[in-house]
Amino acid sequence: MKVFVSAVLLLLSLHGGVVVQAQAPDNLEDAAITAAEAGDYPKAEALWKKLLERNPQDADAYYNLGVTYGLGGRLPEAIATFNHYLTLQPNDPEAYSNLGAAYFRQGEWAKAVAHYEKALDLDPTLPEIADNLAAARQKLASP
Repeated sequence: MKVFVSAVLLLLSLHGGVVVQAQAPDNLEDAAITAAEAGDYPKAEALWKKLLERNPQDADAYYNLGVTYGLGGRLPEAIATFNHYLTLQPNDPEAYSNLGAAYFRQGEWAKAVAHYEKALDLDPTLPEIADNLAAARQKLASP
């Protein structure tokens, strides 16, 4: 279950804020969510990885691991994990948005713009993405 869907857009976006919603998940998922909510990102990472050991094709676990890496400031790992997730779920606009946010936080403006644009192409109704795209374009245009 992709538990951070609505939160991640805020979580990794320029505007901040976290709203995590769990719905009857597996015990490891529950524990990972609880750890992330408590700010214990290393524990949450370990739990998401255990879920992936059980099922290496668990797209939602990859997504949530990417979120956890992002929360913990481990942007290269978040980027790699979201890219892997997109091999499993290639049309997920939230994942492209999160990649845009991670690239933005790393100062990689062109990559941020490209990923925000892809997110908007897939779902023009995503909250805050247009603002994030505008901010990334402004940074890209600045000397």
